[in-house]
Amino acid sequence: LRRYRVWDYSMRNVAALAQLGIAATLVPLGYSPALRVDPALKDALYKVRSEASEEATVVQCTQDVPSRSRGQTGHEQIDVLFYGTLTPRRARVLADLRASPAPLRVVHANAANNGTFGPALDLLLLDAKITLNLLAFDDDAEWKISRFSRLLANRRFIISEVGGAPAEMELYAEGVVFVENATQLKLACEYFLAHPHEREHVARRGQEIFTSQHMAEAL
Repeated sequence: LRRYRVWDYSMRNVAALAQLGIAATLVPLGYSPALRVDPALKDALYKVRSEASEEATVVQCTQDVPSRSRGQTGHEQIDVLFYGTLTPRRARVLADLRASPAPLRVVHANAANNGTFGPALDLLLLDAKITLNLLAFDDDAEWKISRFSRLLANRRFIISEVGGAPAEMELYAEGVVFVENATQLKLACEYFLAHPHEREHVARRGQEIFTSQHMAEAL
């Protein structure tokens, strides 16, 4: 690699490469219109939600509808979403969330195992109240902006375990909820599920921060 021009989006990686005698250039990942979800996909999801809302109204006239279904009709139906490889550590965190006293709908999607990729994954992203970024291993410190990018571009709410350089996390401190451990993550999920307006505020701020960092300008 010493003979080539090397770019990296992670401050930690650039520093680690320098210790190996490789002069890498920091090129932070930024916004591109290509990261936005196809509007037709959004329209299709909203149509399904609208039809479900009409059906729920009819049912409610004749019988008692569980409050959880009635209250969320027309909004995101997945409480917590994680997508990616299910390492043993990630599996433990998700199992702990599912064991919460409050019944949570926790969904895991993985392109390798169940083909959830492209539009199928986008539908899940749009339908999730919270999307998680989980460390793969206990010593994982990777800056996950590559995972954040599509979420931030589409104003999705993210709770992330800490990772990356302090300056990288500080930039997104108002637009991503960073937690130190699995206990904090569980508490954050419970809190923000109960406070949708705060979720929307953080997600909107995350989109504003990310879309101000244009990839084309960096290139």
